[in-house]
Amino acid sequence: SLSKTLPLISLDSGLYFEREFGKLRHTIEPRLYYLYVPYVNQTALPNFDTGVADFNTGMLFRDNSFNGLDKTQNTNQITTALTTRVIDEGRELLNLTVGEIFYFDERKVGLLGHESQSELLSNLIIEFSSEMSRELKFSSSLHWSHKASAIDRGSVDLRYHAKNNLLFNAGYRYRLERAGQVAQEQITASA
Repeated sequence: SLSKTLPLISLDSGLYFEREFGKLRHTIEPRLYYLYVPYVNQTALPNFDTGVADFNTGMLFRDNSFNGLDKTQNTNQITTALTTRVIDEGRELLNLTVGEIFYFDERKVGLLGHESQSELLSNLIIEFSSEMSRELKFSSSLHWSHKASAIDRGSVDLRYHAKNNLLFNAGYRYRLERAGQVAQEQITASA
């Protein structure tokens, strides 16, 4: 029978700085996350339902880049991120997050066996959102690819939700061409 046993070492740390400006509260939240998972050859293990997870802000702090239990990534990396917020009585007037992963070693585990990834940096992720009013919310994200020297992915969304349950949403999404995927541009709207 086939099996795998992998040790996983992670250290997650962060600080939270807060300052009051009248009724506004401003926060600065730096975060560091270190992850080490050694390489174990997993080519003989079957892949039943595992896929590569979509890279987003949550992926900066996950311990596996795969969804499912069939594969476990090997890595030696540190993630740095910074979030700043301006809060007015519970409503986030401004939320800005910037984060990136720095890789110290080559990643060798892939869905189809040994697939070397030697980039030293992940995409730089920048997310911005604002509750402009109780009814109107704006959010955007941008992924900058160092490898392609271009915007790998981006999105902008505007949401309006009135007290009488009137809803309106509009958005734009962009994705650069990747291996196995065509470039994509989408405009979405709903009411």
